[in-house]
Amino acid sequence: MQKNLNIENLNVTLKNEKESNHVIKNLSLEIREGELASLLGPSGCGKTTLLRTLAGLETHQSGTCFIGAKNIFQLSAHKRNIGLVFQDYALFPHLSVRENILIGLSKKDFSQDLYLKLIHMVKIEELQDRFPHQLSGGQQQRVAIVRSLVRSPDLILLDEPFSGLDAHLREEMSNELRMLFKELNTSALLVTHDQKEAFSFSDKIGVMMNGELKQWSTPFDLYHEPKLRSVAEFIGETSFINIQKDASGKLISAFEQFSIQNTLISEGFLMVRPDDIVLLNEEETKIECIPQGTVLLKATLVHSEFRGPTSLHTIRLKTGELIKALSPSHQHFSPNKEINFYVSMDRQIIFP
Repeated sequence: MQKNLNIENLNVTLKNEKESNHVIKNLSLEIREGELASLLGPSGCGKTTLLRTLAGLETHQSGTCFIGAKNIFQLSAHKRNIGLVFQDYALFPHLSVRENILIGLSKKDFSQDLYLKLIHMVKIEELQDRFPHQLSGGQQQRVAIVRSLVRSPDLILLDEPFSGLDAHLREEMSNELRMLFKELNTSALLVTHDQKEAFSFSDKIGVMMNGELKQWSTPFDLYHEPKLRSVAEFIGETSFINIQKDASGKLISAFEQFSIQNTLISEGFLMVRPDDIVLLNEEETKIECIPQGTVLLKATLVHSEFRGPTSLHTIRLKTGELIKALSPSHQHFSPNKEINFYVSMDRQIIFP
């Protein structure tokens, strides 16, 4: 039987001397065996509380959680076979790398072959006799990961494990972990504030707000097909332009002749991603590679933000609405000048 994680209608209330706080509300999700998932959301939305509840460090009030046929809420924390990697790695300073990895592991549960395979895979064979203060942040993280994996867990929980690393190392470690978990067919749930990290690491992503799971889907669907405006606003750069029906019943917007397909509404807001807008230099408006039937529109460039390979621009439409547009950074546009663009939108997402 596959060891899928299935959570149904989970509710968690945290209590202190003064008040009770309903932190997780009717949360349901599934992570299939070998899948990698992430939770995104603002601080205090319940992400870390969910990890702690799964690990047995917090008590739930209602709901169920199964890994395969095993109801883990009926088991004490040490019997759930779940690995937890903390933000600060929680290594013991007086123990060597090897001792930190194997601490608490009984001889009957210890596999020398797995241990050697793991330290080879994460490149820490030469560090086994060192102590935590002699390791870099990335090396400490590798030790914490191996400590969890050497127990052959059904699920690994990762609570912002890359937050103490610099940007380049964060990306490197995220990619390494994804490949490692996939090779071992280990399921993982990552809590992070970094959307880029979540997109590159995950097969599934959940967006949590105020204790509720607003959407649980693939990274592609989360970005291109958000179910709620609050999710669309939270994920990536997003603009919204007003749409409404004219006297003839046709939906109109600042995109002029751009055809909006949804005829069931009378007004609303069209979600526009920066990559939906294609900015053109004057020379590019004359070449034949512009898609057939494309309507060239005009706007005013308000601001540009250089991001290395790309630039993010804010442009003002004729209606006065501001939207974001993305372009290769080698394209140069002058601020406060009129600019040509067209809309390249495969999906039209409209919110009330």
